[in-house]
Amino acid sequence: MAEPTSPTTFPLVADELTALVTQRLRANPQLFLSLAPVIAQFCDMKRLEPIGTWFVDPTAKPLGGIMTLKLWYFQQQAGLDCPEIAAATTASPYGTAVGKLLAYGVIDAEQARALCGGVKDGAVLRAARGGRVMSPQLTLNKLLRQYDRDLRAAVEMLQEDLGKHRPAAPRHTSPAPAAAPPVTPPRPAQSADPLNGVSRDELIDLIIARLGLTPDSLRQKDGAPTRPELIRDIAANLGKAYVDANYALEELTPEEQALLRRLVGEDTLFNLKNVLAALCGSRAHQLTQGA
Repeated sequence: MAEPTSPTTFPLVADELTALVTQRLRANPQLFLSLAPVIAQFCDMKRLEPIGTWFVDPTAKPLGGIMTLKLWYFQQQAGLDCPEIAAATTASPYGTAVGKLLAYGVIDAEQARALCGGVKDGAVLRAARGGRVMSPQLTLNKLLRQYDRDLRAAVEMLQEDLGKHRPAAPRHTSPAPAAAPPVTPPRPAQSADPLNGVSRDELIDLIIARLGLTPDSLRQKDGAPTRPELIRDIAANLGKAYVDANYALEELTPEEQALLRRLVGEDTLFNLKNVLAALCGSRAHQLTQGA
C-alpha cells in the first residue's frame, strides 16, 4: 500500500487529516491491530469493534475532531513518520501546543477554548491543525512551562502502554564472536510479525477473531452474506448513523432539526432510540462478553 502523502497547506483541512490518519492505519495493520486496546483507551473508546471496521470496511473512518487529533499524535508516538505535525507546529506553535495537550488528555475542551482566547471548538481544532490563534491566553513559553510536567507524564504513560502490546522483538540466544568481523553485510532478519504478508481476507478473519466473533467458514447456499459480513454491514451503518446524528445535533439549526424529524418521522426516531437502548442494555453487554 502506498505511503500517505503529507499535506503542505495550513491549517490542515479536517477531512483530509482524518483521511490521512485512516490511510496510515490501513497501511500499517501489523502495527496497529496489536495496539487496538491502547488505541481504544487513548481515544476514550469503550469497544474494540469500531477499530476493526477501520481496517475491514473501506468506507469506515474514525470520527473526526478530537478523535482524529488523538490518532494523529498516537501514530507519531507509535513510531510512524508524521512530518505534517512538525510542519503544523512551525505554522502555529501555540495552536499545535494546545492541540497536543488536548490530544493527550492533559486539558479538556473547555480549557483548550480558554487557552485560545475563548473561541469555539472549531477554532481550537483549526489551531491544532496549524491555524493561527488570534488571542492566546498565555505566551507560548508560559503555556509550555505550565503543562510540561503533565504532558511528559501522559506521553510516558502512553509509551508504557505501547510497550505492553507491541509484538516482542526476536531474541538472540548466542552472540557472534567478538573478534570475527563480518565478511559480507548481514542479511536482514525475517520479520517476527505474525501478520506480515497476510492477505486482506486473512486479515479480516484475524480482526473478527480478535473481536471475539465466530466467522462462518462457508457462504450460505443461497448466496446470502455470511454472519461476519452482516455484522460488518451493521457496524458500518450504525457508525454512519452515529456520525450523521452528531452532525445534525451540533450543526443544524432548531428549525432544520425540526424539518429532519418530520422527514424521518417522529415514530422512527423514537423506535430507533428504544432499539439502540436495548442493544446497549445489560443483556446485550453480557452476550458481547461471552456470558
